Amino acid sequence: MSVTVWGILSGILLLAIPIYVIYRFKLGMINRFLVSVCRMMLVVAGMGLLIFAAVKLDSIGFDISALLIIVLVSSALVIRKAGLKPVKLLVPVAGGMLLSTLVIGFYVLFFVLGQKNPFAPQLFLPVMGFVAFGMIRANARSLEVYYMGLKNHSQLYYYLLGNGSSHREAIDYLLRRSLQASLVSSLKQVSHIVMLSAPVLMFGMIIGGTDAVTAAVCQFLFMIVLTVASTGMVFITLLLARRGSFDEYERLKPVFKNDRESASNSLSSPSIPPHTDSENRLQEE
Repeated sequence: MSVTVWGILSGILLLAIPIYVIYRFKLGMINRFLVSVCRMMLVVAGMGLLIFAAVKLDSIGFDISALLIIVLVSSALVIRKAGLKPVKLLVPVAGGMLLSTLVIGFYVLFFVLGQKNPFAPQLFLPVMGFVAFGMIRANARSLEVYYMGLKNHSQLYYYLLGNGSSHREAIDYLLRRSLQASLVSSLKQVSHIVMLSAPVLMFGMIIGGTDAVTAAVCQFLFMIVLTVASTGMVFITLLLARRGSFDEYERLKPVFKNDRESASNSLSSPSIPPHTDSENRLQEE
């Protein structure tokens, strides 16, 4: 299947319908709509050019470099969505993202897709990109729950430390909550994809030349991949971030963008409003 220039222009012409509706009913959303469309076009064009270059060059070095770019971009998006400081957590988040992406990605390439050459450009970057970008939402949610919970439950944290608990034991509860948030978010994402996006993705794969059975099986397996990769990435990230997130007195350093107070005030002040974070809505979701 090939798409001609006329076909591309005909597809773009469909944008006239929502633009007309926005102007006709004076919705005042034209700027937001155009920005969203341009952002989508830039992302798709960027990924398309990256994969096109990988196929043309057929170089392992280029594939690895492109993977590192994908991991850095997805890590920055995770930190941004979680509202954290990139200077504090970019390295551990990128490390967890890279390790999880490599392990799960190579597992899929070797055992699920049965590839003898995992660096085949037609599969390496699409699979790795799918794993990396598919973890963004769940990981941002779980990191937000972990650090916001640690900030708001400082009294419990210090109580456990003061009664002989180790640092690991004191944060074990919050670690469980973070992993729970990751699983809940992953399951919601999978449900959303299955209910809304799966038919569209399946039709797209069939249009691209994949038979219906293979398309359905691939979607099912990739949903499992997203859930497993998200949970593993959160666990690895928190292990890597543990040293950089606490000072020598085991107090949480300011990790949120709006943290202006000192590290000691952020964890020990009794005036911190209790239970204001989104963690309390975790069970309701």
